[in-house]
Amino acid sequence: MIDYILIQHKKWLIILAVLVLVTIVEIVADRSRARSGWANRIFNIGAGSILLVLGGYMGFQLTVALERLNIFPEATLNTLAYVLLFVLMQDLVYYFYHRLQHSWPWLWGIHKFHHTDSDVNITTSYRTHVLEQPLQTLLISVPVVLFLGYHQQGFFLVTFINLFFLYIGHVRLNLNLGPLGHIFVGPRFHHVHHSTRPEHVNRNFAQFFPFLDRIFGTYATPESINDVRTGVPECTTRRDQWLPMIWPFGILRAAHKRPAS
Repeated sequence: MIDYILIQHKKWLIILAVLVLVTIVEIVADRSRARSGWANRIFNIGAGSILLVLGGYMGFQLTVALERLNIFPEATLNTLAYVLLFVLMQDLVYYFYHRLQHSWPWLWGIHKFHHTDSDVNITTSYRTHVLEQPLQTLLISVPVVLFLGYHQQGFFLVTFINLFFLYIGHVRLNLNLGPLGHIFVGPRFHHVHHSTRPEHVNRNFAQFFPFLDRIFGTYATPESINDVRTGVPECTTRRDQWLPMIWPFGILRAAHKRPAS
């Protein structure tokens, strides 16, 4: 597993190229937001870069420590079966973890920073608290790998699937997936999750498969992203929006407030 982590830098050029390309498409597609949109995106990328470096380092050290314990078995499934089962199990675990993020004050204190973006777009994908990555590694990735085993090629493919759905959920393009929207998460589905409207609170938690929200009663019908206002209602100023990124003071302050989106 350490071998996989050590070669992760090879994918960053692809990730950066996709991020820049889609950002340009978003700006061109919605010129009315161009000026404010760039400022928001630059902040997201800057904050995300710092937090992902620190969070990534913490996640790396956690994985190294677990690897030294030799707790990860080798997978016996072929690559296709491994990827399919991994993605399904991961989204199931993520669904309940995500619900906890919106119901448990301490997890909400960490997750809140992601939701304070009032102009959700592809760069919002990286508007995350420094503790998000190590927590998701420990509580989501590790349990699934312990159950399925470690498959280097399969795990590598899963990381790109994760990135695809992370991007497609946040991208500021009013894409209607049609019948595929009943199977896979798209921007209309996930923008509703970020919505400030009362009927959208605590809805659409899945990262890959909307049927999980249907099964567990948290499904809300996808809407045009142009009709959805995003953010956290009590975070109306720039200071309020950015304060949750500061640890531990942001967590301590945010933890005393009820989840709002």
